[in-house]
Order: sequence, then C-alpha cells, then structure tokens
Amino acid sequence: MHHLLKRHPDYHDLAVAAFRKGNRFGVTLPDQRTNDIFRWIEWCVMERMPVSFCERPLVRKNVKMDPISAETLQKYLDLVYLH
Repeated sequence: MHHLLKRHPDYHDLAVAAFRKGNRFGVTLPDQRTNDIFRWIEWCVMERMPVSFCERPLVRKNVKMDPISAETLQKYLDLVYLH
C-alpha cells in the first residue's frame, strides 16, 4: 500500500476505471474498514503516537475514519510486524 501511495498517486482512479471496465487487470480495492485500519496504523507509526492515541476523545471527534480501539489497533500492528 505504501508503494502505491508513494509511487502511483493515481492508483485509485486507475483501479476504479479498471473495475468499471470489467476488472480486466484483476485489480481489487480494499474495503473501507481495511483502508481505515491501514490509515490508523500509518498515522500512529509515522507520527510516533502511542496506540492509545486512537481512543483520545479529541482525535475521535476530528477524524473521518471509523473509530478503532487501542486493542484492535495493536492486534493489526502485531499482524503487520509478524508478516
């Protein structure tokens, strides 16, 4: 995902266009929940925030992503690390 975001900023538009044309390239887009989890991980890791950051009331009030618990975020961080 990082590679796509960094090297191919238009990947989402290309993927949507491919999907509309019958998905000729076998491109799949992550669902919204997967995308939200990735964005929570990215934010916490890149900004060096504690996992509990996602539970702060002010953070939850001001994000567009669905809320996530610190326990769930830690679970996915561990899965990424172990992969």
